[in-house]
Amino acid sequence: AYLGSQKKTKRNGAYLGSQSEALHELGRNFRYQGQFDRSEEVLKDALSIRKKLAHNNDVSSRQRLAETLYELGVLEVKKHELESAELYLQQALTLRRSLNLRTDPSGEVGATLHQLAAVEVQKKPPKLEKAEFLLQEALGLRMQIGQRAATLKQLARVCIRQGHLEKAGSYLAQALELYFELYGENARHINIAAVKFQLGALSCQQEQLDQAWTYFTECLQIRKRVYAYARRIDTNEYPAHLDVSAVLHELACVAFAQKRYEVADKMLRSEKELLERLNETASQPQRIHQALLTNLAWLKKCAIERGDDEGAKAVLHEISILKKTPKRLFNDDSLQPPEVTPDSLSIQHEAIVVRSMVRRFALASVKKRAQLKSQVLASLDNLRDVALSSTSDGCKKMSSVSIAFRGETRKAIELGGDDMRSILLQACDELRNALREQGVLVEDKVRKRR
Repeated sequence: AYLGSQKKTKRNGAYLGSQSEALHELGRNFRYQGQFDRSEEVLKDALSIRKKLAHNNDVSSRQRLAETLYELGVLEVKKHELESAELYLQQALTLRRSLNLRTDPSGEVGATLHQLAAVEVQKKPPKLEKAEFLLQEALGLRMQIGQRAATLKQLARVCIRQGHLEKAGSYLAQALELYFELYGENARHINIAAVKFQLGALSCQQEQLDQAWTYFTECLQIRKRVYAYARRIDTNEYPAHLDVSAVLHELACVAFAQKRYEVADKMLRSEKELLERLNETASQPQRIHQALLTNLAWLKKCAIERGDDEGAKAVLHEISILKKTPKRLFNDDSLQPPEVTPDSLSIQHEAIVVRSMVRRFALASVKKRAQLKSQVLASLDNLRDVALSSTSDGCKKMSSVSIAFRGETRKAIELGGDDMRSILLQACDELRNALREQGVLVEDKVRKRR
């Protein structure tokens, strides 16, 4: 009877193990498809089973439990539920460390540290030093080539936000070398394109415009090949994908900064045509709507610089029509653009201009900062004045955020010190997030040279 009971227990355990494996994989697939609620439901079912199976304390059961905890943590990161994400990931990390104290042969501890770093970056305010520590710890472990490259990419992002541009460039160069080793130097892989894009953006911040143009062009060539399925047959048009439109826009901004206005106009018109095609079957209507508005604003700048007054008026008319897009065209009420008033437009514009000046000041050399200081402080005071004069109800939040931004950054600039740059960049990130909540697309572009 005892032996029969043991066999039955083993059969039940095998069945539950298979069931939990199926649920775990189904949950991952739902996450890949963006079906986060369904993913959470089946992953929690898998977690419940795996917790029961892990009571016998065998290594394989605990490994599988850690896998599901990790997957739930990744899902919560995607949902921006940072508190629960950190809880799941910390539990996964504790289990994985107990199972892989020294070698971490499959890179599971490193992957968990990587995701915990992503949580720290997304916190408000972001914990960039903690994120850097976690990523450095991950790099100290044995990792697969692709995983190490992804961690270096994330570390570069953290360094850029800290203002450590040289370090960021070094990490991106290392990531690129690893991807070349993994895929081959001539491979057209999406991960190589992502690093090229980051290197282009970094070169823009360092005002290395020729190098930025090269990186973005190489990125575009790869993304054209990768997303070729999104191009209509027998055409030379760009594939209808947001990743392609993003790099077209960056190329336009670089050309504009180089005063190559005809080239910038050509790139912007290609981006516009692509976005209009995407808009026909939009799954992210508000994002595309905002990208179109930004595109038209740059087209207007190009027309003005070329002395094409009629062209500028035509683009301005398009902007006016686009801003009147009926709310019914947006699939989700939460994605509808907020009500726009003259006051709100005024404070948003001033906030964008002043934020750009503060970022430029933060990233500048000591000598350049001395030249810019009085101008930046005056612009901050002007932002405060605009915010205080904005009286409509729709401006209250933006006014409050702008006044707080002015206070924090002015104090940091006047005090100086080693941590001034990180304080300024963090404040700029927070203002950017506030503007995005207002439906304003804010990206850090290279300034035009005079």
